[in-house]
Amino acid sequence: MGVTQAKGPIMPQPEHLCHLPIASEYSELGVNPTVPLYAGPLTLVTQRKPGEGEGTIERDPLQGAGTIEFGFSPSARIRFTLETQNLWACADEDVSLVVPGGAEPVAVIVDGTHWSSCGPGSMSGIFEKELGFPERKEDGCAEAVGCVQFHLVNHRSYHGEAIHTTASGQHRSWPGRTSFTFAKWHVTLDSLPEGRERFDQAKRLGGYAFTHTGIMRRQDNKLFTPTQAERPLEFLYWLFAFTNGARCGCVLPVGLRHLGRPLWKKWGAHNIALAKSNPTWFSDPAPQQCFQVADGCFKVWNQEESREWFTLALGLYLESNCHSGRIEIALVTAQIGLELLAWVVLIEQRALITAESFGKLPAADKIRLLLFWMQVPPAIPKQLCHLHHLHASRSAADGPRDGPRVVTDIRNSLVHPTREKRKQMQTGSTCRECYDAWQLSMWYFELILLKLFGYNGGYNNRLGRERPGMIHDHLPWNASGSA
Repeated sequence: MGVTQAKGPIMPQPEHLCHLPIASEYSELGVNPTVPLYAGPLTLVTQRKPGEGEGTIERDPLQGAGTIEFGFSPSARIRFTLETQNLWACADEDVSLVVPGGAEPVAVIVDGTHWSSCGPGSMSGIFEKELGFPERKEDGCAEAVGCVQFHLVNHRSYHGEAIHTTASGQHRSWPGRTSFTFAKWHVTLDSLPEGRERFDQAKRLGGYAFTHTGIMRRQDNKLFTPTQAERPLEFLYWLFAFTNGARCGCVLPVGLRHLGRPLWKKWGAHNIALAKSNPTWFSDPAPQQCFQVADGCFKVWNQEESREWFTLALGLYLESNCHSGRIEIALVTAQIGLELLAWVVLIEQRALITAESFGKLPAADKIRLLLFWMQVPPAIPKQLCHLHHLHASRSAADGPRDGPRVVTDIRNSLVHPTREKRKQMQTGSTCRECYDAWQLSMWYFELILLKLFGYNGGYNNRLGRERPGMIHDHLPWNASGSA
């Protein structure tokens, strides 16, 4: 695994890579692949959780030949199998796996024990945590690396710069290159040659496929330790989830310095969503511009006081955006996120009102204040025709008949359902109104996050489905009337 380049202690400047693909050993894998990671000796150690008045009980370790692989059955997992003559039950026990070269024993869950009367039995399970493999110098410190290569699973395709390759006399190119920076880091991202087709196939099968590979390095080209790479890699998980509109993860990172000589690797499996066409703010024709969100996004994530609401809000956004068909649940989830961000903006960041006043505000008023802060008109966007129909049936005496009012009214009818409201929700027209209310809530959600991240570029307007040629839009605070 590596990059096509001349040998050297540090990875070259991006312009040296701009028309060459990042080499990937996973580019030929199909949907729901299994990636062998290791075959050799393994050791399983355990400690039984003590009961009342008992001390910790340690068993003799189990040793034997084993394998480790990364796969997707039924979701992304690092799985091990160990063949051994001696087996024991693992109920109520903490179990760890010792892998040669691993930084430390890794916690595992044993989910299979296979006894045999004619040979060694086996135990199998999954990793609970990530496991790093640093190559160490004579003084015991980890070797520095010049870049980290990683892969993305189930990330959407985009139209980037051209990548060119020649194999067996055949020339090929595809628009798969984009790059971006955040803090002191530079990332080059390539779609794999068959990434788009494999993603489409994974969507049909409801599975997973490797779609992209990337290189992360320092902007000043200096070497760095594997430990220094861990936080930016963790951030990239959230960034790519936000651009993708679904969790996709940076998997199987490898630290490189000289071509073809990995000095560090890490095995782990993030939560990754099934392949699906999810709506998102990310504009596929303009990936370079959209990835400019990375720096502002990192500034929020990198602060301890804001990371808590960042991960919670983004988790709610992703959960709502990847709904499994129950749009009512997705709508309620989106408005939980809107109320969280209302508190963050109005109380914690801008101090526009007091906590006591916030608690007395109706949910619709909280959303209106957020829209005022973003310079977004509260009127229902004209393309949401089903909400306009519902809007016309509401009494003006109960408050403004606008977007915040109608989406919170529908949400309240779901959370506090009377018999009459339940009957209404069974009608086709009400289902369409619920869908439009979810789309409007998610549009608000995306705009608030982009505003908090300081993003000012173009974006994909999810409400533009009835406005041909206007999906790549200007943000409302940059161009009046674009909503």
